[in-house]
Amino acid sequence: RNVAANIPGAVFRYILRPDGTDAMLYMSPGCYHLWEVEAAVVEQDASLLWAMVDPHDRPAMQASVMESAKTLNIWHFEWRITTPSGTRKWLEAWGRPSRQADDSTLWHTVILDVSDRKQAQFQLQELSTRLGLAVRSAAIGIWEWDLVNDRLLWDDRMYELYGINPATFGQVFEAWQQGVHPDDLAASQQAVEQAIAGAQDFDTEFRVVWPDGTIRHIEAHALVMRDPTGQPQRMIGVNLD
Repeated sequence: RNVAANIPGAVFRYILRPDGTDAMLYMSPGCYHLWEVEAAVVEQDASLLWAMVDPHDRPAMQASVMESAKTLNIWHFEWRITTPSGTRKWLEAWGRPSRQADDSTLWHTVILDVSDRKQAQFQLQELSTRLGLAVRSAAIGIWEWDLVNDRLLWDDRMYELYGINPATFGQVFEAWQQGVHPDDLAASQQAVEQAIAGAQDFDTEFRVVWPDGTIRHIEAHALVMRDPTGQPQRMIGVNLD
């Protein structure tokens, strides 16, 4: 409970019974930060959270819960909500299900507010779309690295440059590290570190190895965005084949 009260999100125990009824057996204090409803209220009426789910996301969310209950696979889902104050948010959840003696399914779940990450993804995709045909014909991919939260975002073209299907990779860092030629990885990482430190601009070249063994040469450029005190906040860059 002490840990749950101090994480940047909420954790809860959610139960789905064989007759279709459900309940929150426990909700952490972070509930109010996410949904603007006190945890004790949600423990009395779980339907309050379902009511905030965006109507466009609700069917898929309900289906994902039922699928997790059926297979006992980890539940992972992203969805939109509208809080009582009218605030729109994106939430992301991971829940581990277990079957109970009465055939109910119980999930231990953590939920985070990922609105900032989703907004960054939308902005990155919008930038890629605006560049349009010129970018695609020139084989240019766009990426952004949130240095504060350590999140690397790629547009679709970046995955094409690395010969990767984005559906097969949950971690973009892993995709980048596995894609760079082993002989070029250390130098590429050093170029990133020096750019973040302000020692030099990020302008480098390296080879990437596609899953089928094809080797492509990539030219990379990026700007480091800093706050008023000079601390690095993010890198925004392009890769060119």
